[in-house]
Amino acid sequence: MYAFKPYTERVARLRDAVRDRLIVADAEKTRLQLEAKTQYSQSPPMLQKPYISLYVLERMPLNLHEDEFFFGGLGNKGWGGAGGSAWLSVDIENSWPIGPDGLHHAPDEDPLYSHQRLAISPEDVKELRELAKAKAELEGGFEAQDWLPDGVQELFVLQANPSGKIGGWPIYLPPGHLTPGYQNILRQGYGAIRKKAQDWLDDHEGNIMGDDIGKYMFYKAATVACDGAITLTRRYADLSRRLAAEAGDPAKKAEFLSRAESLDHIATETPRTFWEACQMALMYDVFLKSDNDPGVISLGRFDQYTWPYLKADLEAGRISLEEAQELVDGFFLKINTFYGGSFGKTAQTAGIGVSFQHTTIGGTDPKTG
Repeated sequence: MYAFKPYTERVARLRDAVRDRLIVADAEKTRLQLEAKTQYSQSPPMLQKPYISLYVLERMPLNLHEDEFFFGGLGNKGWGGAGGSAWLSVDIENSWPIGPDGLHHAPDEDPLYSHQRLAISPEDVKELRELAKAKAELEGGFEAQDWLPDGVQELFVLQANPSGKIGGWPIYLPPGHLTPGYQNILRQGYGAIRKKAQDWLDDHEGNIMGDDIGKYMFYKAATVACDGAITLTRRYADLSRRLAAEAGDPAKKAEFLSRAESLDHIATETPRTFWEACQMALMYDVFLKSDNDPGVISLGRFDQYTWPYLKADLEAGRISLEEAQELVDGFFLKINTFYGGSFGKTAQTAGIGVSFQHTTIGGTDPKTG
């Protein structure tokens, strides 16, 4: 039985950085999303979404912070807070003071912000409001009261939404909790998944009949979605190579070059090592979160779908259990950086720092029971 060791100095530094981080929102990715929505506004919904995602993933900013073990982020200036409607629910201009750095900072005296450090520039607040207005004009409006389900008034009586009135945030909630098929991504790889979809398209070229049009859009959407995931992973490989070129420490240079090769590999192929399995699972999570906003994404049985790769590494002597523990520590610290700030009723009910990245601990083997 493995006895967990104290966390390493690198993990300690990363933990402090993640815990004490300033979450800075900006308008860049929101702008990219609106540009894409405008370009693909006439496309069928099944194709519109992956095309928008691909557009954003090709252009959104990427970074890697000191001491991180894995690549991936939601496309903003720092950890968390990429901007959006949640930030606009607060009267930032009048209630958040501007600090010496020129940014609006959430007031420390407000209990909702006492355990989270949030900031945004006046320019980004203004642009986000303009983008929200342009998005509403592009998508058209509706009256929520016209289609509210029976019994929903009880929800509003409880004031479960930030404004405590009909309409507003709950109407626009994404689907809810789900656990994506991480194990399928690891077992197949994006290249094989894309090939299956492309093979169907090639087999039916010039011969789309009856219900095939619906299947065509599904398989076409699958190829575009895979292109988005592949593009994002390769962009991080390029980032790792740039960091290697800038690194003065030979050990860091070697690490970045190794990571770049691994990222290039898992862009289309299945993982070969425990690090690659963890990175591929995390990158799939980033891919789903970056633009699709499917709601609460849980990690599921992280232990089960990464274990075969750890087992192979241990048997081959490529890794020790202590090194694996450090990677797992780094993995879950990275997941925490996807927290983007909480506001109003959400902060009061769900709490501060909640990323909803639920992970199952324990259970049964799906093959043996």
